[in-house]
Amino acid sequence: MNKIVIAAATGLIAVTAAVGVAASANAATPSPKAPKHTLAQVQSASATKTDKLIAHIEAVEARVNANTKLTADQKSTVEAALAADVQAVQTGAAKVAADTTVKDAAKDSRATLRAGRATLREQVQAVHADRKADHASSTTPSS
Repeated sequence: MNKIVIAAATGLIAVTAAVGVAASANAATPSPKAPKHTLAQVQSASATKTDKLIAHIEAVEARVNANTKLTADQKSTVEAALAADVQAVQTGAAKVAADTTVKDAAKDSRATLRAGRATLREQVQAVHADRKADHASSTTPSS
């Protein structure tokens, strides 16, 4: 009887081990990943972000126009650069809207937003640099 119990226990252990190996083999085989987001979701999120970025650029443009310490030439230069930035963001947004894969839409969205933010940051820094230079030249004692 002990031999039967031992044989049954050994058989049960072997079956359990075999099932465990099969389960781990199935778990180790990755199934194809489903995308986290649909194309429509990526395009919608990108459109929302680009709209916010354009609104921010336009707000900066309004502040530049209202700034009494900038010369007309400085304002004109900054406004032209900001208008070009808006145009570039709109072109990038159109490209995202025309994309046919999630991967392309996400890549184009990131590129558009990065470029738009970088250009905006550069323009704001240029305005600050112009103002500092003007302030320094106006406060420097003349001989």
